Amino acid sequence: MVVTAVVCLIVGVLGAVLFMKTFGPSPNKHAGNRAQPAATAKAAPAPAAPCAPPAPKSKSVAERAAEGDADAVKQLEALALGERTAEEIVALSRARVAERRKAIADVVRKIELVPKYAEERNTLKSLREFANDAEIAPDLVLALAGLPGPVGPDLLYTLGPAAWGRVAAKPLAKDTLYAKDVRSKASPALAVVLDLEQETSCDAVAKILERAKVSGDRRALRAMAPLGKKTGCGPQKRDDCWPCLHNRGNTLLKDAMKEASKRKPK
Repeated sequence: MVVTAVVCLIVGVLGAVLFMKTFGPSPNKHAGNRAQPAATAKAAPAPAAPCAPPAPKSKSVAERAAEGDADAVKQLEALALGERTAEEIVALSRARVAERRKAIADVVRKIELVPKYAEERNTLKSLREFANDAEIAPDLVLALAGLPGPVGPDLLYTLGPAAWGRVAAKPLAKDTLYAKDVRSKASPALAVVLDLEQETSCDAVAKILERAKVSGDRRALRAMAPLGKKTGCGPQKRDDCWPCLHNRGNTLLKDAMKEASKRKPK
């Protein structure tokens, strides 16, 4: 496009110079005499048509398919694998990813409108399928992180730390829970879990357990279970990591676990 514009500019300038030389006023030899009109006047040529930009290059079937064009996708899918080019095979892969991203956006939009939709079995099934797809797992995590209120962090916890087995989205979902724009939206119950997972000071953990008695739910039980061990620290790993919780007569951990076990995650 730039080259075309430059060429058009040069042609225009040269045309103007040629026009002035051919049809411009000739210099007078006698200043006092008026120039005599030419016996035969040449007709001025019609102005040149403006230099139009070249027509845009039409996109190939593969390019249109990669952008999600349904007709282009069908056209490529109709070809046997051995009849497709490498570009066409990659285009179909990109089309599939684009379709899955759209499906994520649709589900998240419904959750944003009706948060209870996140609790439906089919919704959770779809989210787990998305979470197991490494190509779109980051898109899912980012979409859930953007949900208003505690529903986003709750879902990230379900697909991250609470997920069983190897899930593509698990590590990213776990880290994203501590992002400043996500952690601040966590419910009091989930905040107990997140704080217990990070805190290393016994006195600070004791304060979190006090909160767990009031607002913790069953998700906190897994984080509280290791606190009952009386070994694991020191050079030989035989020292008590949480001595303030194991003093004689201290029932804080037991009470916190008992109260949290009564509450289902909302």
